[in-house]
Amino acid sequence: MKIGLINGSPKKKNSASGLLLRELKRLLTKVDSSVIFEEWHLNEKEISSEQLMQMEDWDRMVFSFPLYVDGIPAHFLTCLQKMEEYLGARTDQKKPYVYVMVNAGFYEGHQNRLAIDMISHWCKKAGCVMGQGMGVGAGGMLSSLEKVPLGKGPNRNLGKALQAFAEAMIHQQSTSPVFINPNFPRIAYRLAAQYNWRVQAGKNGLRPKDLSRKPKLYLTGNS
Repeated sequence: MKIGLINGSPKKKNSASGLLLRELKRLLTKVDSSVIFEEWHLNEKEISSEQLMQMEDWDRMVFSFPLYVDGIPAHFLTCLQKMEEYLGARTDQKKPYVYVMVNAGFYEGHQNRLAIDMISHWCKKAGCVMGQGMGVGAGGMLSSLEKVPLGKGPNRNLGKALQAFAEAMIHQQSTSPVFINPNFPRIAYRLAAQYNWRVQAGKNGLRPKDLSRKPKLYLTGNS
């Protein structure tokens, strides 16, 4: 079996999307050591013809990207359009089953539902089968929990969901999306996020009150 792992995060390194793919790859290898992986990181709008041709050999395709304004990051959407055109034109060839992991800064995993629905519609246009979607909440916290074992502590829900997700992929199952919240109090997550915003503001020469400032509107012409 050959699986394409596609990181759609605009970050060049240390992204939550990449972390999720690494953990999924480890679990897939544990279930089936014969799996062959091809990994892409599409952090710009470009995708080569060589990459498009590689998809013809894939049995499964996994997208992992962050939620941007309730949807897909613009640069990755451009890549998806090119992939759709390529796959859609090959009506006589097998198409990979598609699985997707979307992570959001929101605490609630269900905030990713619309982005998963968008990938489901993409599958119909590209002629692929939608396998399963997974919406991960509190994506901004994942990098700080990288050393916490999956299935333990704050990663308990994520570990169980990723294990089931990997098994669904191995057995080529098409099932309903799953949405995960961290095993971490919502109020604690909110306080930690606010603290980090203040730290980042200070590093950029801003004060905490600057975070609440509203942009000024400049009107032109006759009123």
